[in-house]
Amino acid sequence: MLSDALTTAGPAAPAEATPKALQRATAALSLQQALFGWHVACANGPLGGDGVFTLRASAAFKGMSDGQEGAITSLLITGAFIGTFVPSLAAASALGRRKLLLLNNGAFVAGGVGCALAGGPASLALARLVAGLAVGVASVVCPLLVTEIAPAAQRGRLAALLPVAMAVGMLGSGLASLALQGRPDGWRAVMGWLPTLLAAANAALCADMVPESPSWLARRGLSEEAVAVLKSLRPAGHDSDAEAAALAAEHEEATAASGPGLLTSAKRPLAIGVMLGVLQKLTGSDVLITFYSTTILQDAGFARTSTLLGTAVLQAWLAAMTYAGARAMDTSGRRSLLLWGTMAQAVALLAVGIVGMDHEITSGEGGVSLLMLLLYIAGFASGLGAVLSALIPEIFEAQHRSRGVSLSFAANWLTNLALSQWTFSLIDLFEGSAARADPKEPKRQGVSALFLAFAATSAFAYWCVLLAAKPLLCCSSLAASLAATLRRLHAICLV
Repeated sequence: MLSDALTTAGPAAPAEATPKALQRATAALSLQQALFGWHVACANGPLGGDGVFTLRASAAFKGMSDGQEGAITSLLITGAFIGTFVPSLAAASALGRRKLLLLNNGAFVAGGVGCALAGGPASLALARLVAGLAVGVASVVCPLLVTEIAPAAQRGRLAALLPVAMAVGMLGSGLASLALQGRPDGWRAVMGWLPTLLAAANAALCADMVPESPSWLARRGLSEEAVAVLKSLRPAGHDSDAEAAALAAEHEEATAASGPGLLTSAKRPLAIGVMLGVLQKLTGSDVLITFYSTTILQDAGFARTSTLLGTAVLQAWLAAMTYAGARAMDTSGRRSLLLWGTMAQAVALLAVGIVGMDHEITSGEGGVSLLMLLLYIAGFASGLGAVLSALIPEIFEAQHRSRGVSLSFAANWLTNLALSQWTFSLIDLFEGSAARADPKEPKRQGVSALFLAFAATSAFAYWCVLLAAKPLLCCSSLAASLAATLRRLHAICLV
């Protein structure tokens, strides 16, 4: 079942030049994804760092309990889970993708201002819940819009730019935390004012650059409007009338053949979407990279100092590898990228888990673990991280796409929420009788066991995807894409 969907969403034909209007629309949508990434990662420094920059250094947060700190993290994920359902409700059908996108910028602004002005843990957690709602809506609406405005030959590459933008947003929040770590209440800028300014700028860009989905217009019988949008998004000479007619006919045929029920007529793609959404999180991506990277690395015996700088370096590597995966998307295909990525994740996590089982980690073992962590990030970013934004919207027919994508990403966020709540309990459980006399001693046994559990999940994900693919071809294409990216960066630095 999974392999069939991956085959139909495999490598596309060589893409023609991208019209300027389509480039601008994708850029505006990518900025909203950058906001998504910023809000997801911006609490890492204020909650995990040291000095006057952090939350606990503020007078209003001096008595903050561990439970309140956990709520500040988890309520963003809770809001994101709820927000994924908004596009599938009547609002998405009545308002369209574009209007919902514009309203979502308002939610980003409200959440950012609430974080900036928070007077204590409760008000900050509430503001994070609002920002989480906006994150959840963005995680669904942006991939939907890119899928529906882009031609098939360019869809994978353009959709894969969304996780690149998310990684860049995460990197931006890390760099902002690093720059402001010596300023009292600097966290208010990182968690509030800076993302609010980005949201205000994105609102203006989306209003000017992002059109309505031609697929949505065609399904509602607005053929003239659909043709006008397609003419602005396609190169000169393209038959936009025929494409709009094909979109309307596709909707009519699919509705007549399968009926309106998602659970009855789209069970296979829904099962695939939910499986991919769950597996992306069960391989440990957000636990290891986003929310608890600093704490887990410290528990494993790494990076006791300069944690903000280390987090920023990891986020930069994540952004670079996601971009490399995006460049390889339409040449290597979705399945090959997933195979390479899940294989790299399983190998890296297995190695880190085995090394960490030693009570005393030597400098050589620490170096191996660091290299394996970078390999893990490379595999995730170019595989499950880059592919899902393109693949999940592609596997649903037009009349089921909004609800199907919403449910798939809802499963993704629900898995994320469960892991964020249970990660440290799992570490303590795995630590078991190996509890330390010194509570400050790193929980190497528990963390290593968690790495091994994620390695097993990554191996299971590889097994799910595996069928007549060519991962070696994908690896060579990905390496070529990364080399081209590094050459471009080198040329920019020389200017």
